[in-house]
Amino acid sequence: MRLSSFLLAAGLALATFACGDDSTGSDGGDSGIRCMSGMHECDGECVPDQVNDPEMGCRRGCGTPCPEPSEGGMATCTSSGLCDVQCTTPFVKMGDQCECRPQSCSEAGAMCGTGVDDGCGGTIDCGMCGEGRMCDDMNQCVCVVDEAEPNEEELEAFQLMPEMGTDWPDTPDTMRVFSEFTLNTEDDVDIYRVRVRDAGTASPTLRVELRNIPAGSNFELGAFFRCDTSPNTTRCDGPLLGMEMDGPLGRGCLSENPAQDPERVQLQTFCGGDDESGNLFIEVRSTTWMNACTPYELSVLVE
Repeated sequence: MRLSSFLLAAGLALATFACGDDSTGSDGGDSGIRCMSGMHECDGECVPDQVNDPEMGCRRGCGTPCPEPSEGGMATCTSSGLCDVQCTTPFVKMGDQCECRPQSCSEAGAMCGTGVDDGCGGTIDCGMCGEGRMCDDMNQCVCVVDEAEPNEEELEAFQLMPEMGTDWPDTPDTMRVFSEFTLNTEDDVDIYRVRVRDAGTASPTLRVELRNIPAGSNFELGAFFRCDTSPNTTRCDGPLLGMEMDGPLGRGCLSENPAQDPERVQLQTFCGGDDESGNLFIEVRSTTWMNACTPYELSVLVE
């Protein structure tokens, strides 16, 4: 009698050690069958754990693929080896399915506009842009493009006109201030053309000033003259009025003052022959652009 009791107790202890206590049945619940580490229960038997792959039902599955959500995601496995679902934006997990949750404007990457796709078949209104800005086709607020654009190249140079006519005579002096132009992107370059007419006995003097540079930005100003007749020996006039240089637009000056300090250049034209008429090209570009979308002021004087 004592021997039988001892053998029964030893058998129960061995069964408990062999089956372990860390796994559950194939349905994720406690089936009552306990398996040793590295094994799990399938259809009433302890079987080895699988690769943690949803196609195999995950590590603790029984070979049947994990169910896929009806839309908006895919089947996956948890770190504990059970089937789960992973949803893609704008879908969110709800139980074993993925449900579409409409996106906000920021989630949709939209700064402005109406009829913006909310990702779930509906639309949202993301409002309007502030002063000096417009909403582009990508629902982003960008600087309003001024009337001179495009004017990044010499052939696209926007012709600045005096109050009367098309030419800028040096006698009497011709001056005009323009305050409607902007650099609308960090890569924008504005090129203008002024038709200078030598109407006096002395060679024309050309003064260009760039003012009201937007806060935080840093612009540079170039002015270049191209004579109608060669040779062109135009030069910068004044030690503080630009750095003399030759460029594809002609001979001229470049002003690179810091921050919002006004940029000033002055040219003294020298051409072949008595008539020193020609074209003045003005170039405005940024070295630092703060997306201010506010216009700068450009002053041109021919004397």
